[in-house]
This record gives sequence, structure tokens and C-alpha cells, in this order.
Amino acid sequence: MRKVLRKMIILYILLAIGAAQVVQAEGATPYPAALSLQGFSGILNTPSAFVLPVGTLQIMYSDQVDTRWQQIPGFWQDNYHVAVGLFDFAEISGRLTSGPHSIYGGGVRDLSASAKFSTAPFTRDYPWLPALAVGMQDVGGGASLLQSSYAVASTDLWRFRLSAGYGSGPDRMKGVFGGVELILFDWMRLLGEYDTDDTNVGIRLTTPPLPLVPVSLQLTGKTTVSGSHAGSVDFAAGLSIPLDVKEWNRPARDRTPVQSADAAVIATPAVLPDALQTTAAAVSKGAKPLPVEGTPEPVTAATDADGNAPLHRLQQQLDDAGFIRVRIGIKGTNELVVQYENVRFLYNELDALGLIAGLVTQSAPERFARVTLVTLRKGVAMTALQAPRRLLKDFIDSDNVKEQQALRELRKTVVVSNNPKTDGVRFLTTSERSWLPPLQLAVSPGLKTHIGSEIGVFDYLLSVRPEVTINPWQGGLVNIRWNLPVTWSNNFDTYQPYGFQHQKSGIDRLQFTQAFKLVPSMMVNIGGGLLDQHWYGTLNELIWQSEYGRHRSSFVQGWAAGDEEVKGWTSRQKPVADKTLYLGSYRYNLPGLDLSLEGTGGRYWNQDEGFSVGLKRFFGDVAVSVYYKNVNTLENRHIQAAGLQLSLPLTTRKSLNVGPITAGGTDEWSYAQESQIVASGEANYTNPYSIGITPQNSTTLERSYYNRDRLHAAYIISHLERMQDAWRTFGNRK
Repeated sequence: MRKVLRKMIILYILLAIGAAQVVQAEGATPYPAALSLQGFSGILNTPSAFVLPVGTLQIMYSDQVDTRWQQIPGFWQDNYHVAVGLFDFAEISGRLTSGPHSIYGGGVRDLSASAKFSTAPFTRDYPWLPALAVGMQDVGGGASLLQSSYAVASTDLWRFRLSAGYGSGPDRMKGVFGGVELILFDWMRLLGEYDTDDTNVGIRLTTPPLPLVPVSLQLTGKTTVSGSHAGSVDFAAGLSIPLDVKEWNRPARDRTPVQSADAAVIATPAVLPDALQTTAAAVSKGAKPLPVEGTPEPVTAATDADGNAPLHRLQQQLDDAGFIRVRIGIKGTNELVVQYENVRFLYNELDALGLIAGLVTQSAPERFARVTLVTLRKGVAMTALQAPRRLLKDFIDSDNVKEQQALRELRKTVVVSNNPKTDGVRFLTTSERSWLPPLQLAVSPGLKTHIGSEIGVFDYLLSVRPEVTINPWQGGLVNIRWNLPVTWSNNFDTYQPYGFQHQKSGIDRLQFTQAFKLVPSMMVNIGGGLLDQHWYGTLNELIWQSEYGRHRSSFVQGWAAGDEEVKGWTSRQKPVADKTLYLGSYRYNLPGLDLSLEGTGGRYWNQDEGFSVGLKRFFGDVAVSVYYKNVNTLENRHIQAAGLQLSLPLTTRKSLNVGPITAGGTDEWSYAQESQIVASGEANYTNPYSIGITPQNSTTLERSYYNRDRLHAAYIISHLERMQDAWRTFGNRK
């Protein structure tokens, strides 16, 4: 133990001396971390104290065989890694390891999770202080084969990154480890390390973002130069993908984004929070008239008649852009009110709001000092954004030099309310096709998977899901969806282990829903029909959301009865004549980080009872969720599980629109992978059905009305720059 401590002290002193000799420029960013062959960010088999860039998804495959199994003749090993930079101080990753395997025992098959937490963002301004990190590999599970916990310190010295740490095992990395990265070029690194068993050297090549999509390719080669496995050679290949999908829709020259509210909250805490708090206070008191600069021209009969022509032209522009239910009116003497519904921009409602704001400030007469933009969803008035016309125009049209100042000024004065009122508004124009019911056509994939189970390494069922949604009246929806299986693995065949999950081609959802606001902060959605495959019943939900959007409570209630076909497959599940569903949840939102924490409890769709907690963060329009479930099933089994979920719009940013018909993909497609948490030595068990599930579809309040939980003052005010980006992308700027 003394030798270990002595080595640690010597390594730390060397790191500190090296760091003290380097004075980095203020705010300098360290070289981005990349995945090691173990699935955490680092060198080859050892970690560094840095984490993956925030908002980055990295996928990698390697053929490296663990040192414990390299001496077994004919042994091979496939390693699949997925990792996400969730914060600038934390990353999470998942790993599937597979080797020769038999369901009767022996071999290797392991699905595991890892996490690492770093001090790097908090110590970057202190070059004499190394970054520190702690992490865990192969967390939980009864089949832990690669488990280790570690602490590591790293520092940058010119183009060298030096790392040293200690791992506690028990499966790998037991003892002192250390390594170095030499950054020859942005795209090439030479790597060397001691991983507690062997000394390894290697090279990592990383391409710049590809011309058409901002995806980087990564290739790593490694060889062992000393130790019992000298001479072995391993390779790894992977991708680095930005999670903010709006980056995929910009020309390469424009991919440096305007500083977001998230960055501003962190970078300028003395300025922006005050603005946000001022706006929050204004919102909590309700929307009030904004100060008017100058004396507006009074509206007389003559000027009103002359002023209507620009408003009619604006109406035509909005109709041509594909907006529906557009009405333009005047309130008082100097306030222009524009009411609209977006059916084309499915990524984010702020894309539509930005295009509307640009067209209004460009085309509306100068005599209007204030502008109010009322957003409808399925005919229901959801929010109203009110701002001085001059400030809104300056912000929308500002160049790179002035945009930050314009953004700060707008944030201080804009008012967003969830209680849009049209009392006293004299509407002058209306869409000619407002009487036609909107119809939306969407096509999305359906994907069921079982990964790393005792039955197979990777089993899948891929289907195509066409969907039609009709909105015949305010808040009323008719939704019909087909599920058409396309391809699947053998284990999804009839009479195979997952055959009972293989749904036949046909309609799997036919629902009628009616939503309305009880009060401005509370909304209810009542509906029923074919809820899921063979289950008919009712599904109702209630959401209360604070006016600023920081707090939300919801309740879901449902009942369903199965048809004769579903009552026959009870060999893997306890017979259920009908289902009752009741769930309550609370969500807390941190708008500056696009982060929300939600807890849910009650009885879920598959009649398991318990609770779940989840942490969700948006990166642009992609949401990453980390969650934990704790339930008791119908079979009286207590199951704990943890998982990772990605949710993203699987469509183009602007959908095809012909008259009242909109065609495209889905505004939200989700894929989750979870693993049971079991005691050490306890065997994993593949449950015949998913636990902790709530029926999710395109008619829920969160998706159809609340813009995936992003249609509230906290989000809109924090992301006003998204409006500017939409105008630059889709608007016709003069």
C-alpha cells in the first residue's frame, strides 16, 4: 500500500509541476476528449479527467479482447459503445460486450453502463490545478464482468495531456495507472499508457465534420508493447455526432451558433438572470401593456382604410408560408395582434414564431408600436408573446455585432403569457381556408429491440408506421395509425422467444380526443378508442403548469379491455381481462440548462405498480433522458431498472404542405435502452413486457399542445435566438 501511495504522490507532483509551468489563455478550451477502447473518455484502456464535449453522442466498435481471456484459444470479443456528454462535467455511456456464448453457461455477454464526473469546467481558469474525475465502469447488474471504480487527474502541458490515477477493480484496472496523449494535429494523437496490466501505445485519427453532415469519424489503433500480452493489436472505429439536429440543417459556414441563453446564463450570470427574473415577475403578474416609445399616429377612419392594405398583404404572406387559422387585428391604437397556427415546422414551435415575427416586423405599418403574436395549437390559444415592435425588429434583423445587445434588450421587455386574450381586438383579416380541417400525414419507424439478453446478442423488429391526424374543430383530434412489420430477427418469429411481441400488420391505434383549457394554467384531454394493438378503452390526462413554466403537475387515467386475440397469449404473462391506469407526476424545469427532473408514481400500462424518476435534457430539439424505475409486476416480482432514452424529431425541419394537408415524418421519435439492476450474483431475467410504461402518442397534451414541454415562458424567453435563426433560414430578408 505504501508503494501505491508513493507512486500516486510522485505522479501528482509531476502533474502539478507541469501544470504550473503552463499559463493558458483565459477561457481556453482543452482539447476535446474522445472515447477509449473501454467506452469512457480517455486514452486507450485508461481514463483521463476530462469528459466528452457536452451535447455530443459518440458511437464506437472495437475488437479488443480483455486480458483475462486473451489466452483462451479461439476467443473473440465484440465491444459496442454508446456515450453522451450530458453536461460539461459529466458523461454517461453504455456498453455491449459479446464473445463465445451459450445459454447453458460459459462465454461472455454483458450489457453495462458507466459514468464519469469531472472538475474540468471548474478548474480550467487555474492552470496550476489539474482536473480531477471519478468514474464507475459496468455499474450494477448480476453479470458484471468489467467492473471498476477509479479516480484520475489530468493536465495539459503544451500539446501533451498527462493523466494518472488509481483504480479499485475488482474486474479490471486494479492499481495505479497513467498515460499521455500527444496532440500532433487536430486530427491526430499519439497515445501511450500503463493500464495496471500492460503498457500500450497507439494512434487516434479524427476527421473534421463531413461536408454534408456535421459527423466526425474516429479510428484508433493500439498495440501492447510490454507485459504478458505483448504484440497484440486491436482496433476501434466510431462516430461523433452533435445532438442538436438543427446543426444538420445549416450550411457549414453558419454552424457557429449565436450564444444561447444556456451559455449566457453560465457565462454572464450578472446580466441575464436579472433579465429572466424581471420577465418572470412580469409574467407572474400577467401580461401588461409594454412602454410605448414615441407618440403613435392616431388611427382615424381614413388612415385605417389606408393601413389595411399592408395587413392584407401580410395575411397573404402568412397564408403562402403555410400557416393556418391566421387572423390579424388591431387592439387600441397602436397594438398589432397576429393569431396563427403552425403545421409545417415540426422541430420546434419557435421556428414558426421566428418566421412570423420576421414577416410581421418587415411588413406591418410603422404606426404599430407593439406586436402581440398568439400561438394556436390544434385550434386552442396556448401562448401570447408581446414585445415592442422596434426591439423585435432590431433583434430579428440584427447582425453578428449587434445581436447580443438586441437579445438582452428584448429579454428585458418581452412578455410571454399562457392566457392569450383577444378581448378588444378588432380583427381585420382572416385566412380564406380557415374552414378546412387540417390533416397531417406522418410516417415513422417502429423499433423493438432486445440487446445482450440470455437469448441473443441483438434481436430486433422494425416496422413502418403511417399515421393520419385530423383536427376538425378546436381541440378535437382523430388519430389513426397502422403498424406494418418490415424485417425482424429470427427470435421474433412465431413460436420463438419474442414471437408474442410480433404484431400483425394493420391498425394499431384509432383514437378520438378532445382537449380544452379549464383555466389558463390547466388543460385536460379526454379520449378513447383503440389505444394499443388489441386494447380498447379510454385515456385521459390533466396538466397544470405554472405560468412561467418551472413547475408542472399531471395526472393520467385510463381503462382498457382486450379483445379475444390478446386473451390467448398468457403463457408469458399473467392473464389480464382489463387494464386500469392511474399515474401522477411532478416535473421541475431549469430553463437555463434545458433540464427537467420528473417523478412519476402509480399503476402503469402493463399493470406494474411503483415509481420512476427521470432527468431529461434538451440539446436543441434532441432530448436525452436518464431514468430509474422501481416497480412490482403482476407476477409479484420486484424489478429495478435504469436506462437511457433519445427522443428526436424524425422529419425535415420544414414539412411539405399542400392546402390543408401537411406531410412529413414525426415530431418525436424515441428509442430507449434499459437494463435491470440486480444484486451481485443474481441472474438477469428478461421480462416478457416493458415495465413503467405510459401510452404515448401524437395526441397527448405534451406533444400536440405543449411543443414537447417547450411552450412556456421559461423556455421561449431562454431561446429567443432560435427565432432569429429561423428567420435567417426560412425568411425572405430585405
